Amino acid sequence: MKHLKLSITSSQKYLLQAIVGNVFDLPIYYDAWINQVNIVDYIDGESYRLLPLLYKRLVKGNIVDENINRYKGVYKKTLFKNSIHFNNLLSVGRELNKNHIPFTVIKGLAIILTYDQDKGLRHMNDIDLLVTKKQIPDTISVLQSHGFSPQFSYDVATNIDTRHSFAFSNSLGFEIDLHWKSNYLRNINITLTKTIALNYKGVAVNVLTPENQIINTLLHAATWDPVFIIRWVTDLYTILENEDAINWKEIINIIKNSSYSYTIYIMLSFFNEVSSIKIDEWVLLDCKKYGNNKKNMVCSKKNLTPPKTVFGKLGWHGYTMTNNDLSLYKKIIGFPKDVLMNSPYDSYCSLWKAFFRKHILGKHN
Repeated sequence: MKHLKLSITSSQKYLLQAIVGNVFDLPIYYDAWINQVNIVDYIDGESYRLLPLLYKRLVKGNIVDENINRYKGVYKKTLFKNSIHFNNLLSVGRELNKNHIPFTVIKGLAIILTYDQDKGLRHMNDIDLLVTKKQIPDTISVLQSHGFSPQFSYDVATNIDTRHSFAFSNSLGFEIDLHWKSNYLRNINITLTKTIALNYKGVAVNVLTPENQIINTLLHAATWDPVFIIRWVTDLYTILENEDAINWKEIINIIKNSSYSYTIYIMLSFFNEVSSIKIDEWVLLDCKKYGNNKKNMVCSKKNLTPPKTVFGKLGWHGYTMTNNDLSLYKKIIGFPKDVLMNSPYDSYCSLWKAFFRKHILGKHN
């Protein structure tokens, strides 16, 4: 099989190297990046999200640049929005504590809380809260009492087995994602018992252990967006920069039987390429060893490469539709609710198999 690479542009790579690479090489990487982008008229969304981190790096490195105030503006905007996210966390979190509903925060919010990071450095679209399945109805009541309404027509009883989260938003457009699984993968279990208790301004919250935060960071990047995200690099860097020791054997034991070992091998290899913090070579070799089979290779190719065929694109569209509103998708097409699988690739394969069974063979599951 042809060697797989991440869907990262050369300008994105230079930006990442400027942020997480060797500080002595910062001027080189920054110049290479700024010469490839049009900072005034357009910058891709993934790079834009990292501008607060670039701002911090340039200030720390005493780099004088005519665009520094632009980056500072993005930093202040991020700080303002995240401050509102944290206020929402406090109001909802107090109510959850009052109702004896333990909850875990994941992804961007967890990174900031765990490592006491500047709130202006990590872009967040929403707050991700994780509770147990049986606590979903009570948690939904708490969210609604604080002005957060479902973004789609969810039916908890129908959708809870095929989704991993419900999205809520308030009148100002601020969002909370309510999870009962850290991700939608069926064969990777990140246990909720392995959490760390924190206290944020009097609110009891939990975060995943560093090892589980790493797994969730990598899997979210590898499986969620049709456009491959790059902020996982800076999130992983933040974790490794602040942790004395990571139990990589635990991480490998969790992912080794999944379809993502080879994908994660590619991702960690790229991380070592751009970052001043290096992951031990044995970790990469173990990921490669467990992922060196046809299933992993095919899954890696499909998850790291956007679908090019009409069938692949239509399948992906079906996959994204089911993530938004499964009941609507079932109403339009009539497919069973269990067509969602472990990944975008598995999902659109299962959608086409269901189509063939229903409309060609005339069979119904």
